[in-house]
Amino acid sequence: MGTLAVSAPAAPVAAPDKVLAPGVRVALRVAAIGGLLAIVFHIAHGQFGLGGGALDRFADDGLYDTVVAGASISCLVRAWLIRRERIAWLLLGIGLAFNATGEVYYSLAFGDSGNPPIPSLADLFYLLYYPAAYAGLVLLVRRRVREFSVSTWLDGAIAATTSAAVIASIAFEPILHSTAHGSPASIATTLAYPVGDMILLGIAVGMLALSGWRPGRTWLLLGLGLGLSAVADTSYVYASANGSYVVGGILDSLWMGAAWFTAVAPWQSANLPRSVRLSAPRLLLIPGAFALLALGVLVYGGFHHVGAVGLGLAAAAMLLVIARTASALYENMRLLRATQQEALTDSLTGLGSRRSLHLTLERLLADGTASAPALFVVFDLDGFKAYNDRFGHLAGDTMLAH
Repeated sequence: MGTLAVSAPAAPVAAPDKVLAPGVRVALRVAAIGGLLAIVFHIAHGQFGLGGGALDRFADDGLYDTVVAGASISCLVRAWLIRRERIAWLLLGIGLAFNATGEVYYSLAFGDSGNPPIPSLADLFYLLYYPAAYAGLVLLVRRRVREFSVSTWLDGAIAATTSAAVIASIAFEPILHSTAHGSPASIATTLAYPVGDMILLGIAVGMLALSGWRPGRTWLLLGLGLGLSAVADTSYVYASANGSYVVGGILDSLWMGAAWFTAVAPWQSANLPRSVRLSAPRLLLIPGAFALLALGVLVYGGFHHVGAVGLGLAAAAMLLVIARTASALYENMRLLRATQQEALTDSLTGLGSRRSLHLTLERLLADGTASAPALFVVFDLDGFKAYNDRFGHLAGDTMLAH
C-alpha cells in the first residue's frame, strides 16, 4: 500500500494515576482488581453454576450493574481530577452513565424476564450512550494525534468500513427480518442498536488505524472495551430476534468485560506519537488484510445470501482500497521526484550538482548534432576561505549563494 514518511514520536506522558495522591492510586487499583474478580465470578456462576440459583439476583443484577456503572464513574473521576483531556473523558463518562442508568432501570423494571417491551425507557438511556461516546472518542483522537496523512485516514476508513461490513453481513439481515411485523417505533429502536454498534466498532477499529497500528495502553484497552461492547450489543439483538438470549449468560459477561476495559483505560499513560506517518510492515499488511476481508464478504455474497447493507459496505471498503492504492502511488511518485531533484541539485545554491554536470556532458557528447552550442564556464572565488574563516560559515554560505 506504499511506504510513508517517518516521524519521531512525542515524548511519553506520565500515566494519569502517577499525578494523584498515593491513596487515590491504591483505591484505583483495588477497584480494578475488584471489577476483574466480579467478572470472573459472574462467568463462573453463569457458566458453571457457582453459588447456585440463590445468587442469580446478586450476580445478574448487583454485580453486573456495579461493574457497568464503574466504567462511567472511572471516566467521570478522571475528568474531574485531571485537566488534560477533560472534555473527552467527561463525554465518555456521560455516555457510559446513560448506559448504566439504562441497565439499572432494566434490572428494576424487568428483572430476569429477558423480554422487555420495545421501546422502553431503558432503550432511551441505552441509545443516548452512542452520541456522547462518539463525541468523546473524536475529541480524544484529536487531542492525542495531531497530524494525519491521507493514507492514514484511508487506512482508518478501510478498517472501519470493513468491520461494519462483517457485522452487517452476519447480523443485520436477521435482525431486519425479525422486526418486519413490529410497530414503526419498535423497528426503529431495534435497528438503531446494530447501526450504532457498527459505527462504534468502526470508530474503535479506525482509532487503531489512526495510531499507525501502534496503540498505547489507553487506545488498546479502550478499543477492546468498545469492540466488545459493540459485538455484545449486536449479538444481543440477534439473539433476541431468534429467542436465544439468556439472562446471566456469556453475553452479560462480555458487557461486563467491555465495561472493565473501558474503566481502566483512562488511567494509562498517553504515549502515542503525535504524528502517525510511520514506515512499518504493519501499515501495509493490516490494511491489506482488511481489503481481503472485504473481498471475502463480496465473494461470499456471490454464492450465499448477504444483505444489501453488508454488500454495500464491503463494496465501499474496496473503493477505499482503490483510493488508498492511488494515494500510495502518488506519494511514492512524489517522493521519487523529490529524491531525483535532490540528487541533481545543490541544496545551498539551487544550481545543478556535479552529478547533473556529468549527465549533461554525457548527453551533449552523445548528441553531436545539437542545434545550439554549449558553453562551459568555471568560476573561482578568490579569498573565499579567508572570508569564511573570518565571518563564519553562515556568512560564507550566504555569499556563495549570491
